[in-house]
Amino acid sequence: MAQLNFAKSHGFQVFCQKLFVVTGFIAGLTFSSVTMADNQKDVIGDLIIQSSIKQSAVSINNTPASTEWRADLNDPIGQLLSQTKADLGSKNAAVQLSTPTTASGELAQAALNYLGVRYRFGGTSPSSGFDCSGLIHYIANKHLGMEIPRVAASQAQLGTAVKRSELQPGDLVFFNTRGARNSHVGVYLGNNEFVHAPRSGAVVRVEKISSYWDKRWNGARRLSGTKTHF
Repeated sequence: MAQLNFAKSHGFQVFCQKLFVVTGFIAGLTFSSVTMADNQKDVIGDLIIQSSIKQSAVSINNTPASTEWRADLNDPIGQLLSQTKADLGSKNAAVQLSTPTTASGELAQAALNYLGVRYRFGGTSPSSGFDCSGLIHYIANKHLGMEIPRVAASQAQLGTAVKRSELQPGDLVFFNTRGARNSHVGVYLGNNEFVHAPRSGAVVRVEKISSYWDKRWNGARRLSGTKTHF
């Protein structure tokens, strides 16, 4: 009888081991597909906002729940995705920049303070979240005392144009997303990396200027002159 019970127990252990492997495999597939989708999706960035539309009309509190990262304490896959969200925002938190000597350099340093803050369309603060140009607008005002335009297309008119080969930390980098020129903006950090607020469901993070972004490159601008205005 003891031998029979051992066989049953052993069989159950084998079953559990197989179940664990299969579950891990599925979780791996799920994580891979989410990561791939994140890299392939067009970034929402800033939609083109006509001058006749007031920013106050943009809602920052109606993001569909389906776009938020969620983790159920009883759902290990959900916990994995939630942890990944945090990692994406914090993995480069240790990025060290040389002591900034220009307005642009200080902009890069300031942007790193907000890694992990969630994306929210129309968002202009750490508490509500940022969209791409909202992040730039906030750090320029908060850390540098600069009053700059709110949307990316207008920010693309600031400062001076910079060649891709001459980028320096703190330069603003602009991209064409969803067929709209200068509809997305980030801050260059050096080493072909930039920090930005990517899209709904994501957080402020550091990314390589990969082939995805290469195809959407619109140019770069360097903020210069006084720190109080442009």
